[in-house]
Amino acid sequence: MNSLTLRTVQFSITGCFLLPMLMGWAYPVWFTVVVLAVLVGLFGISHGAIDHILASDVLGWIKPAHQLRFMGKYLAVMLLYGLLWLSAPVVGFWLFLLYSAWHFGQSDALSLWNILPKALGTSIAMSWGLLVICSIPLFHSNELAEVLPSWFVVKLPSSTIVSIARRIFILSLGFLITCILSALAFYKLHIRIVLDFTITNLVSLYALVFLPMWVGFGLYFSIFHALPSLINEYKALRTKQRVESTKHFAKMLAPFTLVAYIGLVAIVLYSQSHSYFYALIAISILAFPHSVLMHFLYVKLRLKADA
Repeated sequence: MNSLTLRTVQFSITGCFLLPMLMGWAYPVWFTVVVLAVLVGLFGISHGAIDHILASDVLGWIKPAHQLRFMGKYLAVMLLYGLLWLSAPVVGFWLFLLYSAWHFGQSDALSLWNILPKALGTSIAMSWGLLVICSIPLFHSNELAEVLPSWFVVKLPSSTIVSIARRIFILSLGFLITCILSALAFYKLHIRIVLDFTITNLVSLYALVFLPMWVGFGLYFSIFHALPSLINEYKALRTKQRVESTKHFAKMLAPFTLVAYIGLVAIVLYSQSHSYFYALIAISILAFPHSVLMHFLYVKLRLKADA
């Protein structure tokens, strides 16, 4: 999938959700839930389903025969992070937001991060990631208050989260604009790259701000973050001749995608209250080692491009 096709898919799907809202009507709730469940299942969850293969065949951390050992270590990291949530939930929460900001920013700003000096590229990536994360509590404070369970609110009130998010959002927006203008002024970036980054992120931010919280984030996570990540993973494996076709790639993704998807659905269905918050904790535990691995994958691909 080339860049034009990717943007067409992203903007078309987002437009199908934004246009009804702008016209004053909405899809039935069941339809929205089904569409988001399909998108998150196809792209969102699946983009972390082959980390063991990336670790062996692309990063070279382990031999292919030692993938089970790697998965054991992967699960151990997840367990440690789960214990952090259990013993210090506020720390676990802030760590989740922080590493998510970097993971989203690095992935979304990859076209700039790959070609700019490391400090400037990292600044753009982190500031954009913080905008994404902070937009959720800042523009959906009522929905956030409904999601957080009472035992967590006692430790960290939703009003505190919103207040912090507001300050970081404003600072990050100003810093991001400054960094992009600096990149244009001093590093003669191709205007097409900057326009692609700007327009794509404005569309995704608009969806995050104006659509209901779970709808906006579901769209962002599945088609603006996970789908491009899947494409990068596919290209990396094709370069190593590890994957033969998109059908072969889909078969590689399927096993762990199904396991994770069933687990998340079970949490949502069987949690007595605040099921979405507990699903969020589960996602944060799943995503932590994945975010670390993807950072090193992007670093390796950048170094290879510079060589």
